[in-house]
Order: sequence, then structure tokens, then C-alpha cells
Amino acid sequence: MTIGNKIAITLAAVLAVLFALALYGYLTGGWEKDNSDVMEFRLSAAESRPFKLNSVMAQEAPLCMNAELREKIRHIMLEALDESLKNHIENVFTVWLRDDAGQPGRARTGVKQGVSAYIRSRHGMEKWDPPECPSQ
Repeated sequence: MTIGNKIAITLAAVLAVLFALALYGYLTGGWEKDNSDVMEFRLSAAESRPFKLNSVMAQEAPLCMNAELREKIRHIMLEALDESLKNHIENVFTVWLRDDAGQPGRARTGVKQGVSAYIRSRHGMEKWDPPECPSQ
């Protein structure tokens, strides 16, 4: 048996299997399942609101905390932001090592975008100031 015959037999077998799968899917309706329930869930999840404990809370209560908790959360967010920038820079250089096409321009652009996002996020975190909770 020549190599051409082997290729032809293999190709015929693959096509026969693909045809059989297509025919099975067509006859059983397996290729056109109704996914409306998944879409309905996605739409209802997007429209959901936080659960209200009672009807007196008609408006969403503002996020409040004491000064100690606010500074602890701010510290955690700043540490996470620092770690995120570090991971981004490492990823930029990992990409450079894998694919040097257009480098170092692509790396420069990636680093510039990462630093810009870092600075904007850091300013936002420094301005973040949730209200104090009322005394109870």
C-alpha cells in the first residue's frame, strides 16, 4: 500500500466520521439547543440589586466604616496595586522573551500603559474616603 493510498483512506475515514456526527446532530436537534434560560439568568443577574433587610431602607445605604478599617483597606489595596504593576511588568518582559517582533517598542508601550493605569488607580485610592458610620 502506497503512502497516497494511506492518506486517501485516512481522509475518507475522517470525512465519514464528521459526516456521521453532523447527521446525528441534525437528526437529534443537538446542535440547536435552547440557551434562553442561560441568557435570561445573565440578564436578571445584571439587573440585580443588593438585598434590602427591610422596606424602610428604600435607598441603598452608603458604605461606611471607621478610620482604622478605612486605612487597613487602603493599605491592602495599595499593596495589591503594587503587586499588580510588578506582575504586569514581568508579563511585558516575558512576552518580549517569547516574541521579539516589534520590540522594544511593544514593551515600552505596555510598560507605559501599566504605569499610567497604576498612577491613575493610586490617585483614586488616595482620594477614596468612605463616610464614617453613625454611632449606634
